[in-house]
Amino acid sequence: MRNQVIPALRPVLSLLAVLAMSGAASAEPTDLTGNWQISLPDFGREFSASLVQKGTVLSGTIRGQRGETPLRGTVEGNQVKFGFNLPMGRGSASLSGQADGNTMQGKADLAGRNGSWSARRS
Repeated sequence: MRNQVIPALRPVLSLLAVLAMSGAASAEPTDLTGNWQISLPDFGREFSASLVQKGTVLSGTIRGQRGETPLRGTVEGNQVKFGFNLPMGRGSASLSGQADGNTMQGKADLAGRNGSWSARRS
């Protein structure tokens, strides 16, 4: 019986070895540091953002027609969450979603109103 189990495991072990050598078994961490153009089509808003990621902590500045404000957030794998205060005391915004290379997209909450957002690294 022992001789039957080992040949059955050979294809699995070969696949694991190939994945380990190719680096496919460990995903490259997401790094969102850089400049981004953020679109909130449901709100008719466009922003630019300068992001800095250190580990899982995301910080930076978001700029719109009415000035700029700091943002804070987190990144875990490809999941991103960040928030900032809206200008003129209009409340706060929180965005959550997925990052994929030079793009991000997800759901937004601007002062209690829900919609979608997307971003592209510039």
